[in-house]
Amino acid sequence: LQERNNSIPDKPKDIYRKIVLLLLEDWNNQRSIERSTKYGGALIQRKMDFLARIAFELSVEFTDSKFDAATLGVIYNDICKDFDLPKNEQKGVIEEIESHTGLIIQTGFDRFEFAHKSLQEFLCADFISKQNELLNDSSLVEVIPNEIAIAISLTSFPNLTLYRFVSSYLTEVDYSIL
Repeated sequence: LQERNNSIPDKPKDIYRKIVLLLLEDWNNQRSIERSTKYGGALIQRKMDFLARIAFELSVEFTDSKFDAATLGVIYNDICKDFDLPKNEQKGVIEEIESHTGLIIQTGFDRFEFAHKSLQEFLCADFISKQNELLNDSSLVEVIPNEIAIAISLTSFPNLTLYRFVSSYLTEVDYSIL
């Protein structure tokens, strides 16, 4: 980041966004590499949205950062229609993401994970920050507290979003059990 722009963004959320975009878009562009891709026609933001949705599903539904082809198959089949991707081609999509970006890496036979947990957290938070109903779901704070905190910071008005989230959360707490 620093070499290309001669500066580093001040806010962590901007650093993570730059890292993801760098890995998705600029990796090949900097080296003038043309790779044939079955799924690469999608816009960079659409690819980021796809990865953000995978990160969210892994974090919330599967509560894990590591996944295998079967887990990915379940997630992929649930979301592929939303991204105009062919059904039952999750293996090819993940292999392409792994080989072209480095955001998802293979860590063993049939085992994958995001290159770093913080990238998964950021992408999950990015997905949440764009979904008002998720930002109003205070039960998520028990499952993914880090991602909720990051998501709040990613919104256009983090102070207001935090206020609303805390207000909503406090009204749902059962104080009789305390």
